[in-house]
This record gives sequence, structure tokens and C-alpha cells, in this order.
Amino acid sequence: MLSIATLLALSAAVGPADAADASEFLSGGTPTFLVGTSGDDAADRGIRRQVEFVQGLLFPGAKILSDVEVDVTNGVDAWPARPVVYGGAHLHADMAALQHCLPLVVESGRIEVGGNVYEGDEYRLIALVPAQPETDTCPGSPQFLWYAGAGTPGVTEINATPDGGFGWVVIDRFGVRDAGSWERVDGRWRARLDHRSLRKPWRAASLDAEGAALTPGSEAPVAVRVHRMESAAGTEADAAQNAAVARGVAQALSRLGLAQAEPLDVYLYPSAAVKASITRAGDGHADVASRSLHALLVDPRPGGPLESLVAHEAAHVLATDAFGVPGSALWGEGLAVWASGQYGGRALEAWRLSPPKLELGVTAFAGTAFFRHPERVTYPLAGLLVGDLVREHGLDAFLEHLYPAGPDDLEAACQALSTDVMSLNAKLRRYRDG
Repeated sequence: MLSIATLLALSAAVGPADAADASEFLSGGTPTFLVGTSGDDAADRGIRRQVEFVQGLLFPGAKILSDVEVDVTNGVDAWPARPVVYGGAHLHADMAALQHCLPLVVESGRIEVGGNVYEGDEYRLIALVPAQPETDTCPGSPQFLWYAGAGTPGVTEINATPDGGFGWVVIDRFGVRDAGSWERVDGRWRARLDHRSLRKPWRAASLDAEGAALTPGSEAPVAVRVHRMESAAGTEADAAQNAAVARGVAQALSRLGLAQAEPLDVYLYPSAAVKASITRAGDGHADVASRSLHALLVDPRPGGPLESLVAHEAAHVLATDAFGVPGSALWGEGLAVWASGQYGGRALEAWRLSPPKLELGVTAFAGTAFFRHPERVTYPLAGLLVGDLVREHGLDAFLEHLYPAGPDDLEAACQALSTDVMSLNAKLRRYRDG
């Protein structure tokens, strides 16, 4: 049984000012971001880039602190105001120190919440963690918002998934898997499961490099598993679609200079409405944490829409896996457009003849301004810019210096390539002015 002193501490720690969900927490004032730095350089950069994206888009005045700047073992007073934590315990020193005190677990390959265990790198968590009292074995902690994943870095594009007003959500390759709230049981906080998303059954086929079914013992540069809804009977069109998927993945591998890669899962949806009801809307998207691609069943002819769509989305997963998280959507989307060779059914060289008009310098373009303009404007311009930089400096040099660079790193990255930001701005002006 908890002592009177502990109950009083708990009551004080969870006062009426506590928010009910992430949206309410974030709307209550400017947060302080607390990022994990316990991983390798690629993991640390991936976490930092996700935080910088959210900071620039929503909270430009917010501070970003690292886990080495805050020692949460000193108790509630050691925490910054309105803390938003990024990174699981395997990547965040503060979360590792507090793990035994919290009513949930996020560690390498595993999330546990509400008695449910989720094993695998694809699982991610968004949780408004209740304030914890000081005890003999725990220093106490305030209410904080936690974005974390079982993978590394685990938080790439995690903010694309809304919390739906729940106190916690667990995310898989399709979106929110489970969601719930917090309840007090015997004076302690416990996660309660309030919602479990239905998952449709799928039938899968493993493909070789030409799109045919893999035979036992055979190999391919990357094992591609194509998934179709079990309710949809196989047809003669499956073979052409499989071949288009295989060509798209092969193109992405080739353009990125990769000889092989870890397996990819490709989910094919019969209509936009079905895709939107099961996962995200849109023709296609990649879920990097689960190494899965989600695409509409569009025209599978050679060089056609399905092949290009798969090449674009596969490039996101393959590049992140091989080269880390891009420093900017400019480089991430630009590389994917360049790898697919087209955008919106038009070849990149056709876009060069009649490019979109955009009054932006490259520093702004590499920042949150990328998301404030229509995709039909930003994506082809990003693809043109990446293509020209790869042609001038080589793919390896682009990937080493510019691909990981955020807006604040652009000047140094350009210097490493013996160029400068003004030269990149001149390229953008040429696209705009013809």
C-alpha cells in the first residue's frame, strides 16, 4: 500500500493543470523539446531532424535540449517546462534512467503498454505520460509528451500520425494500431486499452527481380513481398502488377547505387477509398519504420504509373536505411523524385521545360517552407535540383554532404562540395525563369 506521503505527492503531481491528450498539452503553451542522444550519429541526427521539423513548423520559439543537458534523476524540478521527449529508452539517457518508474516501456525492438506487448522495429508510441510521484526508488516526473519507437531512430515522420484525442497510441505500418487512456488503480497510473483498429487479412507473394514468384532457395537483390487484400481474388493482372513492382524497386536500387537491401513489403490497394480507409490517403506512401510501401493499383505497363510510384516510395525506405534520415524534405523528396525519374506522370526533363514557379531561396526551401507550398510545385523542383547536384558532384558526394544537411548546415555542406548557397539559389532561379 502507498504511504500517506506518497499519496500526497501523487495528488500534487497530477493537479488540474494536467492535459488530457497531446493536442491539449501542446496548445497549452510553448513546449521544450528533450531529444535523445544515446544512439549513433545517424540515430541522433534522425531524432534531431524530426524535432527541428516540428519546432520550425509549429513552435519556432521552442528550445531544444539534449538528454545530457537534463538530469531527470534529480526529480521534477530538474525537468524543463512543458517537456516533449523524443526517443525510446535505447536512444534517450533520461528515459533509460526513468524506465522502471514509468507505466509503459519503449526499448529496442519492444513497446509495452497496458499489458500489451508490441515486438518489432515498426512499432511507435505517442503518449501523454502522467506525472509520477517521488518514491524511495523513483525521483518523480512531471506530465510529459513522449514520441518514441522500438526502432532506430524510431521517430521518423511520427508526427504524421494524429493521436485521435487518446492519452496514448501505438502505431504500426498502417497507422494507429491501439489507443487508450490512463486510469488510477490502487493509487498508480495504468494504461487502459480503449480502441483497437481492425486489420484486414492480406495474401502475400514473394517476388524475384523480374516479378515472378521466388522459388525455394532462390535469391534477389531485395526480397519484395507483394500483399493484396485476401478478399480480392487473384487475376491474370497480378503478374503484370508484380513485374511493375519489381521494376520499380530495381530502379530505386540502381539509381541509389545499391546492390542489395533488406526485404520490402508492398501493399497494393484496389482504390483510393480503400487505401484511405485502411491507412493514409494518397496514391502512395512509404512507412520507413516498417520498410513498407503502400500504393494504389494503377497502370502496371513498363515505365508506367505503378512502376514509377513504387520506385519513388522504395527510394524513401532504401535511402533512409542506407544513408540515414535526410536533413530536409527537399533532399528526401528530391532524391525520391530523381530516383523515379518523374513526377505526376511527367519525366523530369519535361518539368525542366516548363517548371513550377516558386519564389524561394534554397535555405527556406530546405526548411518548413517546403510544406507550405503545393506538392505539385515543390516535388518536381526538388527532383530537378537533386538531379543537377548529383550530375555535377556525383551521387556519393551528394549523399555524404547535402543529403543529411538541414537549413543551418547548408553553407558548410556546400563548402565541402566547393560550391555555395548562392549557386544553389541560382539553379532555383533558372528553373523558375527558364
